[in-house]
Amino acid sequence: DNTLEGAQSLQASFETYCNTQKASHSADLVAVEGYSNNITARLQASKHGRPAFKPARDVASLKAAWAALEEAENARREALTSELARQERLEAQAARFEELTGELATWHSEKFEYLSREESAETITAAEAQRTVLDSFDAAFEQSKQRVQEYHRIGEDLCQDNYRGAEGIREALAARDAEWAQLAELSQAKRVKQDAVLASFDEACKRFAEDAAAFVAFIEQQEAAIDALRGEPAELLQQIDEVHGGGAEAQSRLEALEKQASALALMNVRQNRHTTLAVGDLQRRAREQDNAVKVYKQELREEEEQKKNFDQQASTLSAWLDQTLPRFQSPPAFDNTLEGA
Repeated sequence: DNTLEGAQSLQASFETYCNTQKASHSADLVAVEGYSNNITARLQASKHGRPAFKPARDVASLKAAWAALEEAENARREALTSELARQERLEAQAARFEELTGELATWHSEKFEYLSREESAETITAAEAQRTVLDSFDAAFEQSKQRVQEYHRIGEDLCQDNYRGAEGIREALAARDAEWAQLAELSQAKRVKQDAVLASFDEACKRFAEDAAAFVAFIEQQEAAIDALRGEPAELLQQIDEVHGGGAEAQSRLEALEKQASALALMNVRQNRHTTLAVGDLQRRAREQDNAVKVYKQELREEEEQKKNFDQQASTLSAWLDQTLPRFQSPPAFDNTLEGA
């Protein structure tokens, strides 16, 4: 009946047969041969011309049948031994198959729960930690495929050996394949979501880097524009105010960058791969520009004041010179007296 119990029962029945029926009939064969020999000897010794003993089935025929029986019994013993060994092997394989079924089902249940769980990450640290967990899962998932391969090998061997539960085994193999395909799909979906989250953090870093570079370029453009200005102090002071605007545009940009930097800090971004500039560098650069403009404007005011003073002093001096010079350029009016000279 293709079961271990059936093979054991057949083996037991065969051993019982050998130890009972076969043993008793073995004595019958010896007795029959003795009777035949005795009868033959008596007939040959008879003085009455008795015919030779010719039974319906002589001893030679019985011995030949006995030999054939023993040959058939040996073949049966080998077949029973082989079948018993096969059934024992199948039962051992089936036990391992069931063990793996339980292990894989538990593993799938745990991983399915993890992969199905919705995740959120407010910081890049949390997002990177989630990615580390997923990478660990994928590594374990690859290793689990070896157990699934063993599972398939055992199941397919059982089916090929005509194991009585072959249909259930085929269903179990198909179920495991579907479950592992499901895990692969869930892992990929989770990785796509994590990629999007990590990309959003990276995009914030990139946006800060771009805005920081634009801020530095804006400061440099303002400085270059101020350096290119020409004219008198009053004119230059007006032009500088038009270009610099009191630093309002730079301050507005800086405040926006400070907000971005605060957001990155909340994201726990410790290092921005897109730039080496930090908000402190930008604040310092803005202060340097403001101080430079302030100093330049102060220098211009001082220059303007100096020029005003120059104009006033030069005007007074010029008037005096214009008055005094002619007096000395004309001959003096001498009165030809000692007192006058």
